[in-house]
Amino acid sequence: MMQMIRYTDPFRAFMREVAGDENRARGWAPTLDIAETDDAYLVSVELPGVDPASVEISLDDGVLEIEGTKSIDKAEETRWHRTERRAGDFVRQIRLPNQVDAESIEAECRHGVLSVKLPKRVENKSRKIEVREVK
Repeated sequence: MMQMIRYTDPFRAFMREVAGDENRARGWAPTLDIAETDDAYLVSVELPGVDPASVEISLDDGVLEIEGTKSIDKAEETRWHRTERRAGDFVRQIRLPNQVDAESIEAECRHGVLSVKLPKRVENKSRKIEVREVK
């Protein structure tokens, strides 16, 4: 089973208390979904407004890491009355199960949704072995 990696960094905990919001203390984190089929795990990450070229996906020691930058163009001559969209650097990490075939991972971005397909390794299926009589 996949696990989201959570850190218990004392400094970040302190910043959450000071800022009152975890996302303000560490930037922002895009939302994601994790699903499973018979053949693969599927990770979908919402990245509206993020240039796919600024997204990097890596796999290291069983951890899938998705990182990138979302920028919002705020022209200097514009007076902003309200901004609710998050921007900046982001990182999401997911610990992968052992049965993922790391060599066959695929990723694509369509309409602001990054889809990462993590195929399962083909394991040897159980089978019956016939015992032959030797004379």
